Amino acid sequence: AEYEAALKLIQKDSEFSHGRKGLQAFLKKYPDHELAVNATYWIGEAYYGEKKYENAILQFQEVLQKHPQHGKASAAQLKQALSFQALGDKETATVLLRKVVKNYAGTPEAKIAQERLSKIK
Repeated sequence: AEYEAALKLIQKDSEFSHGRKGLQAFLKKYPDHELAVNATYWIGEAYYGEKKYENAILQFQEVLQKHPQHGKASAAQLKQALSFQALGDKETATVLLRKVVKNYAGTPEAKIAQERLSKIK
């Protein structure tokens, strides 16, 4: 219930800061919960929503390092690329977008990454 409430704040209400704090509290209480990886990912999304791109990059990196095979890994890699792009780092964004296309071929994230790559000049 705590997880769902915090997630709703982020996804539906755009209350990124409140939702992020809720998920951080959830992770503190339940670090080994089956939704812990999702919570880690959504904290990154909240940072992204707050335009705290450096924090988002680090948060997404945690998902990628600790859970590279998780279903959220492709989304974490994509959002990390978009965070670098938002910071004006086209080079790193391009490298990461290519990585999404290569490592997660056939996923919706790979399709988005491919579209973004075609727009980066």
